[in-house]
Amino acid sequence: MIIEYENTFDGLLSALYTYYTCKDITIINSSSMPGLLEADKHETNFENAKKFGNRIINKFGIAAYENIYFAFIYNATDKESSIIQYINFLVNKNNNNMAYFKITKYRKEILNTIARFQGFLRFSDIYGIMYAKYEPEYDITFLLSDYFKERLLGSDFIIHDLKRDLLLFYKNQEKVIIKINKEIFADYDDANEQYIQNLFKTYFESASIKERENYKLQRNMFPLKYRHHALEFEKG
Repeated sequence: MIIEYENTFDGLLSALYTYYTCKDITIINSSSMPGLLEADKHETNFENAKKFGNRIINKFGIAAYENIYFAFIYNATDKESSIIQYINFLVNKNNNNMAYFKITKYRKEILNTIARFQGFLRFSDIYGIMYAKYEPEYDITFLLSDYFKERLLGSDFIIHDLKRDLLLFYKNQEKVIIKINKEIFADYDDANEQYIQNLFKTYFESASIKERENYKLQRNMFPLKYRHHALEFEKG
């Protein structure tokens, strides 16, 4: 039997609970469901998801639980089978350690991406709330939030994932992520904010010494794919 779970981490954990308590189950997420394949809808059971997550943590440690989460957001086409193989490796220790290397590779790539955006994400002031937009390869917004909570000294902020139409709000020590209409910020224009952005660009230009320009080093330190929403590289 094939079960189709909603493409959330709780949905995955709930499906894994079913996988390990029933026989002859294959799990697949709703975002990668092939059109001709028939599957039973799996309704997320949050209690079962919590049980399975706690079981992983209690038996194999928090790092194993994190690795499953990183594999989920890495979003490889075979992520379900890779995660199952990884769990089986944890249980048997002598079975398919290639799954272990694959999952730890996902973890490393995602943590490197998070570290880069900790330095490259740029915030603007919109009516007293700090706002940043970006288009990350992975769904890492929640993982970034604790860092910026400390960096922005507890100020209210919004991180906008344009690629997934997600907004993370941080206010009064609380965090929430919502799905939004992508046009919500399309018409925003504020003269004071533009003034701040122009100051940032002016500083960036004046701080550089033309005779010492090194575009190759600059690209290595601040790769092109992270510059799209960085103020100092915007034209105008």
